[in-house]
Amino acid sequence: MIQVSDRSNQWYALIAKPRQDKKLAQYLAYSSFEYYLPLVRQKHQWSDRTKNIDIPVMSPYVFVFTCEAERNRVFDSGSALSYVRRHGQTSIIAPREIELIRHICKHGVEPTLQTTPIQCGDRVQITAGPLKGMEGCILEVQGRWRFFVRLDGLGAWASCSIERKYLRRLDH
Repeated sequence: MIQVSDRSNQWYALIAKPRQDKKLAQYLAYSSFEYYLPLVRQKHQWSDRTKNIDIPVMSPYVFVFTCEAERNRVFDSGSALSYVRRHGQTSIIAPREIELIRHICKHGVEPTLQTTPIQCGDRVQITAGPLKGMEGCILEVQGRWRFFVRLDGLGAWASCSIERKYLRRLDH
């Protein structure tokens, strides 16, 4: 018998087998799972043609919205390795974190994941451009400013390059 709490859907991060992100996403769509595969469109050029290709930007992660009772069906695809686990438990990804990732990718900004702990400096808010209004931390990495947003469910930080002139320090 499925308990009522087992029926409530949550976001989870799946780890796809190498180079099988899109195949896993196709399986999830075919199996009527709600999912999110962060993609950024890139222009690729070969000797005879140029083509725009959607590239997974957070490989190997594919996010799935499902309930506890249906969670293990994703492994029928043959393309999923496991769920992201933290402290011995399957990580639940907050809807706010999914929206942060969608917002960053929607504007063609390619996030970089950092899983090592980061000692954040100032809390900042972006004041202009497609990411206007987003809040996070700023660090200088190899001479360039990077904007970091914490993704607690993954135990990671998403970051992107940004010019310092588009940042406003938050007093918290």
